[in-house]
Amino acid sequence: MAMLLPVIVILAGLILLQDFRSRRVLWILFPLLAAAGILLGYREVGLEQLLLNSAVNLVLLLMQLVLLALFFLPRTGWKIKALLEKIGPGDVLFLIVCCFFFSPVNFLLFHIVSLLLALVLHFIFLRNRKYNRSGSTVALAGWQALALLLVLLLAPASGVLYSDDWLLNSLLWKY
Repeated sequence: MAMLLPVIVILAGLILLQDFRSRRVLWILFPLLAAAGILLGYREVGLEQLLLNSAVNLVLLLMQLVLLALFFLPRTGWKIKALLEKIGPGDVLFLIVCCFFFSPVNFLLFHIVSLLLALVLHFIFLRNRKYNRSGSTVALAGWQALALLLVLLLAPASGVLYSDDWLLNSLLWKY
Protein backbone atom coordinates (compact mmCIF):
# COMPACT_ATOMS: atom_id res chain seq x y z
CA MET A 1 0.00 0.00 0.00
CA ALA A 2 2.90 2.32 0.74
CA MET A 3 3.95 2.46 -2.92
CA LEU A 4 0.42 2.77 -4.30
CA LEU A 5 -0.81 5.39 -1.86
CA PRO A 6 1.06 8.34 -3.45
CA VAL A 7 -0.26 7.33 -6.88
CA ILE A 8 -3.81 7.09 -5.54
CA VAL A 9 -3.45 10.44 -3.75
CA ILE A 10 -2.26 12.14 -6.95
CA LEU A 11 -4.99 10.61 -9.13
CA ALA A 12 -7.81 11.27 -6.66
CA GLY A 13 -6.44 14.76 -6.04
CA LEU A 14 -6.50 15.50 -9.77
CA ILE A 15 -10.09 14.27 -10.00
CA LEU A 16 -11.03 16.50 -7.07
CA LEU A 17 -9.35 19.58 -8.55
CA GLN A 18 -10.67 19.10 -12.07
CA ASP A 19 -14.21 18.40 -10.94
CA PHE A 20 -14.11 21.31 -8.52
CA ARG A 21 -12.86 23.76 -11.16
CA SER A 22 -14.79 22.81 -14.27
CA ARG A 23 -17.06 19.81 -13.56
CA ARG A 24 -15.03 17.98 -16.21
CA VAL A 25 -12.47 15.30 -15.44
CA LEU A 26 -9.99 13.76 -17.87
CA TRP A 27 -11.34 10.30 -18.60
CA ILE A 28 -7.89 8.66 -18.35
CA LEU A 29 -7.78 9.34 -14.61
CA PHE A 30 -10.61 6.88 -13.96
CA PRO A 31 -8.97 3.75 -15.45
CA LEU A 32 -5.66 4.71 -13.84
CA LEU A 33 -7.30 5.01 -10.43
CA ALA A 34 -9.20 1.75 -11.03
CA ALA A 35 -5.90 0.02 -11.87
CA ALA A 36 -4.40 1.32 -8.62
CA GLY A 37 -7.44 0.02 -6.72
CA ILE A 38 -7.14 -3.37 -8.40
CA LEU A 39 -3.45 -3.61 -7.56
CA LEU A 40 -4.12 -2.58 -3.97
CA GLY A 41 -6.96 -5.09 -3.62
CA TYR A 42 -4.92 -7.87 -5.21
CA ARG A 43 -2.11 -7.20 -2.76
CA GLU A 44 -4.45 -7.06 0.25
CA VAL A 45 -6.88 -9.94 -0.36
CA GLY A 46 -5.90 -11.77 -3.54
CA LEU A 47 -7.51 -12.02 -6.93
CA GLU A 48 -10.48 -14.25 -6.04
CA GLN A 49 -11.74 -12.08 -3.17
CA LEU A 50 -11.08 -8.88 -5.13
CA LEU A 51 -13.13 -10.18 -8.09
CA LEU A 52 -15.97 -11.27 -5.80
CA ASN A 53 -16.05 -7.94 -3.95
CA SER A 54 -15.88 -5.94 -7.17
CA ALA A 55 -18.62 -7.98 -8.84
CA VAL A 56 -20.99 -7.58 -5.89
CA ASN A 57 -20.23 -3.84 -5.72
CA LEU A 58 -20.82 -3.42 -9.46
CA VAL A 59 -24.18 -5.21 -9.19
CA LEU A 60 -25.20 -2.99 -6.26
CA LEU A 61 -24.16 0.10 -8.21
CA LEU A 62 -25.98 -1.05 -11.34
CA MET A 63 -29.16 -1.61 -9.34
CA GLN A 64 -28.90 1.90 -7.92
CA LEU A 65 -28.28 3.44 -11.35
CA VAL A 66 -31.25 1.60 -12.83
CA LEU A 67 -33.47 2.89 -10.01
CA LEU A 68 -32.15 6.42 -10.49
CA ALA A 69 -32.81 6.20 -14.23
CA LEU A 70 -36.33 4.94 -13.59
CA PHE A 71 -36.86 7.85 -11.22
CA PHE A 72 -35.43 10.59 -13.46
CA LEU A 73 -36.38 9.45 -16.98
CA PRO A 74 -40.15 10.01 -16.63
CA ARG A 75 -39.42 13.46 -15.20
CA THR A 76 -37.18 14.35 -18.17
CA GLY A 77 -39.58 13.18 -20.86
CA TRP A 78 -37.63 9.92 -21.32
CA LYS A 79 -34.66 11.83 -22.75
CA ILE A 80 -31.28 10.25 -22.05
CA LYS A 81 -29.47 13.58 -22.58
CA ALA A 82 -31.55 15.19 -19.84
CA LEU A 83 -30.79 12.22 -17.58
CA LEU A 84 -27.05 12.71 -18.16
CA GLU A 85 -27.43 16.32 -17.01
CA LYS A 86 -28.76 14.99 -13.70
CA ILE A 87 -26.21 12.20 -13.28
CA GLY A 88 -22.82 13.04 -14.75
CA PRO A 89 -20.83 10.36 -16.57
CA GLY A 90 -17.77 11.22 -14.46
CA ASP A 91 -19.76 10.59 -11.29
CA VAL A 92 -20.77 7.16 -12.55
CA LEU A 93 -17.21 6.37 -13.64
CA PHE A 94 -15.86 7.34 -10.25
CA LEU A 95 -18.37 5.08 -8.49
CA ILE A 96 -17.34 2.22 -10.78
CA VAL A 97 -13.72 2.88 -9.80
CA CYS A 98 -14.67 2.76 -6.11
CA CYS A 99 -16.05 -0.76 -6.60
CA PHE A 100 -12.43 -1.98 -6.73
CA PHE A 101 -11.44 -0.40 -3.41
CA PHE A 102 -13.98 -1.91 -0.99
CA SER A 103 -15.78 -4.99 0.21
CA PRO A 104 -19.57 -4.82 -0.34
CA VAL A 105 -20.53 -3.52 3.12
CA ASN A 106 -17.63 -1.07 3.14
CA PHE A 107 -18.63 0.05 -0.37
CA LEU A 108 -22.19 0.77 0.74
CA LEU A 109 -20.95 2.63 3.82
CA PHE A 110 -18.47 4.60 1.73
CA HIS A 111 -21.11 5.41 -0.86
CA ILE A 112 -23.65 6.68 1.67
CA VAL A 113 -21.14 8.66 3.73
CA SER A 114 -19.47 10.16 0.65
CA LEU A 115 -22.86 11.25 -0.73
CA LEU A 116 -23.66 12.94 2.58
CA LEU A 117 -20.20 14.54 2.64
CA ALA A 118 -20.69 15.78 -0.94
CA LEU A 119 -24.06 17.27 -0.05
CA VAL A 120 -22.75 19.08 3.02
CA LEU A 121 -19.59 20.33 1.29
CA HIS A 122 -21.55 21.43 -1.78
CA PHE A 123 -23.77 23.66 0.33
CA ILE A 124 -20.81 25.01 2.29
CA PHE A 125 -18.82 25.76 -0.85
CA LEU A 126 -21.71 27.39 -2.74
CA ARG A 127 -20.51 30.67 -1.26
CA ASN A 128 -17.19 30.31 -3.09
CA ARG A 129 -17.34 32.01 -6.51
CA LYS A 130 -14.92 29.62 -8.20
CA TYR A 131 -16.97 26.65 -7.07
CA ASN A 132 -20.32 28.26 -7.78
CA ARG A 133 -19.58 29.27 -11.39
CA SER A 134 -20.48 25.81 -12.62
CA GLY A 135 -24.13 26.48 -11.91
CA SER A 136 -26.29 24.15 -9.94
CA THR A 137 -24.29 20.97 -10.50
CA VAL A 138 -22.49 19.16 -7.72
CA ALA A 139 -18.84 18.14 -8.00
CA LEU A 140 -19.83 14.64 -6.86
CA ALA A 141 -16.85 12.76 -8.28
CA GLY A 142 -14.53 15.35 -6.76
CA TRP A 143 -16.09 15.20 -3.32
CA GLN A 144 -16.15 11.42 -3.42
CA ALA A 145 -12.48 11.46 -4.45
CA LEU A 146 -11.82 13.49 -1.31
CA ALA A 147 -13.77 10.94 0.73
CA LEU A 148 -11.74 8.11 -0.84
CA LEU A 149 -8.53 9.91 0.07
CA LEU A 150 -9.68 10.36 3.65
CA VAL A 151 -10.65 6.71 3.96
CA LEU A 152 -7.39 5.45 2.50
CA LEU A 153 -5.28 7.78 4.62
CA LEU A 154 -7.17 7.00 7.83
CA ALA A 155 -7.73 3.25 7.37
CA PRO A 156 -5.02 0.95 8.63
CA ALA A 157 -3.17 -1.02 5.96
CA SER A 158 -4.61 -4.29 7.25
CA GLY A 159 -7.08 -5.07 4.48
CA VAL A 160 -10.00 -3.61 6.45
CA LEU A 161 -11.37 -2.00 3.29
CA TYR A 162 -11.63 -5.36 1.55
CA SER A 163 -13.22 -7.32 4.37
CA ASP A 164 -16.51 -6.97 6.18
CA ASP A 165 -15.21 -8.92 9.19
CA TRP A 166 -14.60 -5.73 11.18
CA LEU A 167 -18.34 -5.04 11.20
CA LEU A 168 -19.25 -8.56 12.25
CA ASN A 169 -16.58 -8.55 14.95
CA SER A 170 -17.67 -5.17 16.31
CA LEU A 171 -21.31 -6.30 16.41
CA LEU A 172 -20.47 -9.59 18.15
CA TRP A 173 -18.05 -7.94 20.57
CA LYS A 174 -20.85 -5.85 22.05
CA TYR A 175 -22.98 -8.90 22.82
